[in-house]
Amino acid sequence: MSAGAVICFEDNAMRPKAEIMLGNGEHVELVLDRNGVTISRVDGQILFEASAELASRICASLVSSTVKVTPLAILAAVIVQIPQRIRFTAHFMKLRKLSSRRGA
Repeated sequence: MSAGAVICFEDNAMRPKAEIMLGNGEHVELVLDRNGVTISRVDGQILFEASAELASRICASLVSSTVKVTPLAILAAVIVQIPQRIRFTAHFMKLRKLSSRRGA
């Protein structure tokens, strides 16, 4: 299975988003807005949603506090390494649980 790739990356938009091709060729879209993060297939099927608070905790748990990088870049870097959607969903559910424990 080949590595994933970032197809589109719009970090300076009012609504930051990225389209990512997973290692198996599936495409997912990552969108950030004031309500949080939504990751979906390009046909619109939602794979993962998180509130702005949870999304920020997930991002904070993935990088050092001294790194100057945007949430879109952090999440895109994680997603591009996941080979297929089935593993992707499980991976983000684990991140949700870990981040929720840290914030409690």
